[in-house]
Amino acid sequence: MKDTLKNSRFVRLLINDLKNSLSSFGLTWLIIVLLPLAVWLFCLVFDIKSFSPTLRVSMVYICTLLTTIMAPSRIYKNCNIPDLGIYFAMLPASKKEKFWSMFVVSAVVVPLATVCASLLLDFFLTVLPFGHYRNFIFDGITYCKTKTDVVQFVSLSTAIFFSYASVFFFTTTLFKKHKVTKTFLWALFISFIVGILSPLLFAILSSLEVDVHFEFYSTIYGVWWYVLGLSIWSILFYWAAYYRLKRMQY
Repeated sequence: MKDTLKNSRFVRLLINDLKNSLSSFGLTWLIIVLLPLAVWLFCLVFDIKSFSPTLRVSMVYICTLLTTIMAPSRIYKNCNIPDLGIYFAMLPASKKEKFWSMFVVSAVVVPLATVCASLLLDFFLTVLPFGHYRNFIFDGITYCKTKTDVVQFVSLSTAIFFSYASVFFFTTTLFKKHKVTKTFLWALFISFIVGILSPLLFAILSSLEVDVHFEFYSTIYGVWWYVLGLSIWSILFYWAAYYRLKRMQY
């Protein structure tokens, strides 16, 4: 089959993937979404009143990130395994259609569903006559004073989100077992190496007097340079995942 994208065929594949995601990832998704409920019950039982809306925003973000990084490895766990991946290989769709279906399900549908469910749960817990949630969750975004702050906050949060999501999406096509665990371990190892090399890098930059220019750009354009870098990072990992799928042999 030619590596093209045909709308009707892609829609059928997407519907099929969404149905499979309910059975393969539905329970895990529900457990993660209900984690804020467990925290709310903990605060209620132990009379903890310091769980602010700001922390609740962070909790929704973390739950969304957790479901998104776990979704590819659960829904498409057999996509790169020779014996078990025959079903994935024999689907009547091109590699491009399979990739975009994977992307839509794991990087669009799953996070949107998590955000909506988390906000609905938080709203329900807030309007209850008992408990310690007295302010609505959006009151937690108090550090966004202007529209520019809101745009920067949303852009940076989204860029960071997809920088993580893209890595776990790629490793789903790379590792055959324990995909999420191996990704975490490799990330820790790479972070350790970078931590060792960072002082040397900063020493080199200081000797070249690059820090003055860096400080200038970081104060004026820092957020947008960071967003751009993370966007390129995400695109590269998603492209690498597509490259792996395109050349996968069974």
